[in-house]
Amino acid sequence: MKTAEGSMSDFFGWLANSEGFAAHGYCLIWDPALIDLFVASDVVIAISYFSIPLVLQIIARRRPDLNSYNCLHLFSAFIVFCGVTHIFSIITLWVPVYAAAGMAKLATALISLTVAAVLWPLLPRVLASPSTKELATANEDLKHLTESLERIVEERTRALRNAFAEVETARQQAEETSSMKSQFMATMSHELRTPLNAIIGFTDMIRSGYAGDLTDQQKEYVDDIHASSTLLYALIGDVLDMQRLDVADEPEQLVNLRELASEAVSIVTVAARENSVEIEVDVAERLYLTTRRRGLLRVLVNLLTNAVKYIGNGDKVGLRFMRLPDHRIGLEVWDNGIGIPADRIDSIFEPFVRLHGDVSGPSGTGIGLALVRQVVDKLGGHIVVDSEVQKGSCFRIDLPDHTIRLIDGAAD
Repeated sequence: MKTAEGSMSDFFGWLANSEGFAAHGYCLIWDPALIDLFVASDVVIAISYFSIPLVLQIIARRRPDLNSYNCLHLFSAFIVFCGVTHIFSIITLWVPVYAAAGMAKLATALISLTVAAVLWPLLPRVLASPSTKELATANEDLKHLTESLERIVEERTRALRNAFAEVETARQQAEETSSMKSQFMATMSHELRTPLNAIIGFTDMIRSGYAGDLTDQQKEYVDDIHASSTLLYALIGDVLDMQRLDVADEPEQLVNLRELASEAVSIVTVAARENSVEIEVDVAERLYLTTRRRGLLRVLVNLLTNAVKYIGNGDKVGLRFMRLPDHRIGLEVWDNGIGIPADRIDSIFEPFVRLHGDVSGPSGTGIGLALVRQVVDKLGGHIVVDSEVQKGSCFRIDLPDHTIRLIDGAAD
């Protein structure tokens, strides 16, 4: 039994065997011209075949995207084997090693078959690839699109720059306007309140008999002057209050609602006593919330003042704070006074609107409730009114949980 080494030796011996074969040159009768022609042609072909794979390998390394299914490597192997067959064509002119030449042809045939098997599946992809003209057209379109986008970006950038400039100009104008408004309000406060203080003061002196006794007609004239001056003074104050409403700028703090209610009641006590009005307060001792104290106090004072103003002698006004579901606070200010007609309720929160605008009615500017609604809005709350003529009114305010926090058992 032959060993593997012996078999390999026999195989290579078979490849190199030239006994019994005639060299190819005999077929050409050793014609020098034919021999030179065959040798020169095969040498040039072999050199070309061996150089082409070098180019293909450079392309495969630098452009991997062109080497689908390793086709460039397969082309290189196929061309190299073709070159080898031409080398054997030269050798067999003198040395008849036809077995080796045949094996070279067999190897070339196998690699050729592999290349063909790979090329057919690539055919649809190659045909679907854009042509040079199509690529040039696409590149031109892309260039135009890029230029168009650059123009759009430039225009948008210019528009944004102009918009920013306009916003900055508007901001500066707003700051200037706000400064001018503040200066105007300060001037109005001084220039109007100063002479009004003098008028009110002198009419008080005249009414008290400082300049002597007055006739009934003179007393009526002086009373009218005093009432009009007092009303105008209050109107100026309310207008200034509306213009400098700064509740949103006030920091939140923990507020004892019972103490706040007592403070509000003390502010309107004098007016309540003049009208013989009793004010009832219902607030839990340990009811606290985090809110803007000055803003909420302004709401209480304005609602209580409004209630005391439109009520008869001996009637009652009530103030109540209560817990509501979902960690909210409710505020009620009620009275059993003259009430509000149903068709007028929607208008009472408008500036300078008065339900009882006749001369004989209660004095006022029509700004108090407008201030109340503005402050409640800034506190994030909601205000509604229930009223019935000759039975009274109830103002209800609901402060939502994002503006308050209830604290049970907090220390005073």
